[in-house]
Amino acid sequence: MVTFNDFGDHIGPGSVTLSSFLGHLVREHVPVTLADWRNLDAATKATMWEDIQGRFNLQEEWQKAVIFKQVGNVWRARKSRLVSQVRVAKTADEKIALKPSNIPSIQVWNSWVKSKTTKSFMEVSNKYREMRRNQIPHTTSRKGMLCLADDMVKE
Repeated sequence: MVTFNDFGDHIGPGSVTLSSFLGHLVREHVPVTLADWRNLDAATKATMWEDIQGRFNLQEEWQKAVIFKQVGNVWRARKSRLVSQVRVAKTADEKIALKPSNIPSIQVWNSWVKSKTTKSFMEVSNKYREMRRNQIPHTTSRKGMLCLADDMVKE
C-alpha cells in the first residue's frame, strides 16, 4: 500500500516498491531518444497509468500528477546515465550494445548516439558536469529524503 504525506509525496513501505516499479515502466515504455518527456504520446501514458493502477491502489488525478512527475525524473536520470555510458564506450560495438530494447532500430539509436557525442553537446554537458561537481551530494538510500523523514517522525 502506498500512502501520501500532507505535501502529496508518497511515503511508507509501498513507496520504495512503487519507485522501483516506475523505473521498470520507464525502461519498458519510454525511449531515451524522446527529446522531451512532456512530448510522450497520450496512449503510452495511459498504458503506463493502467499498469500503475493495476499494481497499486491509486485513483486520484492528483496522485497521477505526482506519479508522472516522478516518472519524468526517472526517465531523465536514466537518459543521463545512458549518455554517460555512451561517452565512455570506445567502439561502435560497445555503443550498439548499450541500445535499449525499446529503441525501434539501429539507425534511430546511432542517430541519437551521434547527437550525444557532438562537440557542441559535449561542451554543454561538460559545463553542467562541472557545476554538479561543486554541489554537495546527498545520499539517503533508495527510500529518499521524504521516507527517511517519515521514519524519523515515527521513531
